[in-house]
Amino acid sequence: GNSIASLHSAIPLLKEKLKTSNVDCVAFPDDGAAKRFSAMFQDMDMEIIVCGKTRGEGDKRTVVIQDGDAKGRNIVIVDDLVQTGGTLFESG
Repeated sequence: GNSIASLHSAIPLLKEKLKTSNVDCVAFPDDGAAKRFSAMFQDMDMEIIVCGKTRGEGDKRTVVIQDGDAKGRNIVIVDDLVQTGGTLFESG
């Protein structure tokens, strides 16, 4: 049969929690997450960090900061799709 997907985001809930936290930075582990969600944080006084993945030998990958400065920041990492959590782990 036919089905209709209904996609929802937890970003509004996260933003409410961030208002009462010491988090002052939002990091995205890749361009996809940054493109999808960064605009949702523009109304908050937060540093935005965008990372990128580089692939090494075999399955090895490294996440590096492409834009922004993480030094001395309290960061929450926001991703658009999580399967194994490997990218989130590497971003941390």
